[in-house]
Amino acid sequence: MPGFSITREAQCASPAKAGSRSGSGYPQGLKGDAILLEARIIAVANVVEAMSSHRPYRPGLGIEKALAEIERGRGSAYDPEIADVCLKLFRDKGYAIPA
Repeated sequence: MPGFSITREAQCASPAKAGSRSGSGYPQGLKGDAILLEARIIAVANVVEAMSSHRPYRPGLGIEKALAEIERGRGSAYDPEIADVCLKLFRDKGYAIPA
C-alpha cells in the first residue's frame, strides 16, 4: 500500500501528539534530546501547518503568526535548533507551504 511505510514510521517517531520539549505529554516524561529528532521536527511542522492553514472553525491565522509562535516557544516548547531551521527556511530562504 503506497504511503503505508511512511505512516508507520511517523507513528513511531511521534509517541504523543501533544508533547512538549519539557516532557509534558510524552510517555515516560521524555525531555529535550531524549525525544526523537523526527518527533521534534514534526512538533514544529505541525504548529506551522495548523496555525497557518484554514480550519472548519476558523480561517488560517497566517504564516507570520505561526512563525511568531515558533519564536515564542523556541527552547521551551520547541527544540531551538529545529525552530531556528524553520524560521530560516521561511524568512531567509523564502519557503512557502504549497497550496
